[in-house]
Amino acid sequence: MNPLRALLGIPTKDGQQRRPGGANRRRSIRHASDVPVVLGWWDEEEFRSIAGNLVDISQGGAAVVLGPGAGPPGGIAHLRLDEAEGRPWVAVEIRSVRPSEGGATVAHLEFDGGCSYALFRKALPATRLDSPGAGYASGEFDTRTWR
Repeated sequence: MNPLRALLGIPTKDGQQRRPGGANRRRSIRHASDVPVVLGWWDEEEFRSIAGNLVDISQGGAAVVLGPGAGPPGGIAHLRLDEAEGRPWVAVEIRSVRPSEGGATVAHLEFDGGCSYALFRKALPATRLDSPGAGYASGEFDTRTWR
């Protein structure tokens, strides 16, 4: 692939953009978080859910540490902040699930269509996203360009 095409984000011949390579393989900057969440999924006719905490979050995805118990099987799931019952669910795809220390499970999630700005702000309550020093080269904090 032509390096200039990759730099400019021009799709390859097969229409797929390559993921960034090297040490930073993500398309979006991940930001550490420790906000309680609930991850839910359909198991045939029954909706199951498990509590956990965010590890990090970005426009494209998140990582969640889930407590001991039956974790999600993979595929499509739903995520919401656990601060109140009335919070909306956000569709996610479970990209991987791996065991962690103490019987916990870490689920790596990809947002279906990107993370909403409202969810992102609630997941980072201590971050002053609109402060002058919060501008990153990725443009993630620019409220005018948020998806």
